[in-house]
Amino acid sequence: MKTIKFLSLLMFVALSAGFASCSDDEEEPTLIGTWQAIYTEGWEKMTEYPDNNSEWKGTWAEQHENSDGFKKVVFNEDKTGTFTIDEENEVGDGTTEVSIDFTWTLEKGILKFKLIKDDGFENGEDYSEETKLVELTETTAILETRVSYPSEGGYSSYEKITYERVK
Repeated sequence: MKTIKFLSLLMFVALSAGFASCSDDEEEPTLIGTWQAIYTEGWEKMTEYPDNNSEWKGTWAEQHENSDGFKKVVFNEDKTGTFTIDEENEVGDGTTEVSIDFTWTLEKGILKFKLIKDDGFENGEDYSEETKLVELTETTAILETRVSYPSEGGYSSYEKITYERVK
């Protein structure tokens, strides 16, 4: 009888360990890949110049003139990447895209970007930004950025951009 109890206990422990070690074979979604902006909403406000305040909401194609966000983002496994922006915000013709290289980290839902020095952007100054990763699935990434510069006319902004994975 002791042998049967012992074997039963041993079988229970073995089965429990087997179930505990089983995991879903699904992998966590990853940012690695190419993402295209499909939707944006946000606002910009300046307390000293309220006539310049603006709000927007809609598809990227409808709203990209209002958005400071990136039209396309590529995240590489080596923690580098490339942003693509429309030059329309800079020169007004909307026909040219500019790519900007960056490094990135993701920690506790916060993406940190650091642009790799480029003489064509921000006069070659280093620039870094933190962005909240609101949602990440295999096909969708939603990024949210808030900025505040009280010393520059009371400037503040908010933007939430939905990206769709294209690769």
